[in-house]
Amino acid sequence: MVFGPEFGSFQPAYLAVLREIATRHRFDTCGRGKDALEIINTSFTITDPVDRIVYLAARKANVVFNHAEALWYLTGRDDVDMISYYAPQLRKLSADGARLTGTAYGPRLFRPGQPDAYSQFQRVERLIGDDPDTKRAAMVIMRPDELVDPANPDVACTLGLQFLLRNGQLHMSAYMRGNDAVIGLLGDTFAFTFIQEFTARRLGVGVGTYAHHVGSMHINKLDVDKVDAMLAEATDRCRTAASQSTPCPPRAGRPSGRSPHGSRCCATTATSSPPAG
Repeated sequence: MVFGPEFGSFQPAYLAVLREIATRHRFDTCGRGKDALEIINTSFTITDPVDRIVYLAARKANVVFNHAEALWYLTGRDDVDMISYYAPQLRKLSADGARLTGTAYGPRLFRPGQPDAYSQFQRVERLIGDDPDTKRAAMVIMRPDELVDPANPDVACTLGLQFLLRNGQLHMSAYMRGNDAVIGLLGDTFAFTFIQEFTARRLGVGVGTYAHHVGSMHINKLDVDKVDAMLAEATDRCRTAASQSTPCPPRAGRPSGRSPHGSRCCATTATSSPPAG
């Protein structure tokens, strides 16, 4: 096997990454004043990326913000006012108080540019339409000039996104230099799979798999207690499901054996080994 583990939905992938870092992290880092636990070169695949929401009381995911961020990207916006309404802490990343640069992927992906007045998204969408087997349908996000100022507080975490149309399904791969496993992993996966689904619908094809590749996957030490609570909650669910010995209720469009939380009753295992650090 030469690729990472597969998960049916995002929640078990999320839990597997958190557990791997919490129990088997390889490095202790202190980048930009934040102490963190880290594993490197993490990869996993989700076979049903539309099942992208995490249902954990200990996590308290802000699904309204997740949708707002995806729409902020799709509309090509970079204004602080819109996105900070849903996540006020993002204001501190803006150098001028009005715009975000690295965090705002929308202009880089969806805003028309030179020399053809097309956006990156329009170019790859057209490319896939003309050449369905293309390997060139990639969109670049991080820019070299973001590293000119070492003190830049807002450098893009994502290097790029790639689409692959194969056998009538649109697959996506995301490549990231770094990912905060508690906050960033959840928000990025939500937004990127949202873009994947949006693109598939526009092309009139099925939604394929989503693969996530990260150089530095980490948990900030300030979030360790929250991670412990999430993992304990997941473990309790497994034990409850096992003691009841009853299948999870079926959901529309899903076979029985899957829980209403978008994952199997014991949502911590994959079809292969956990992500290696």
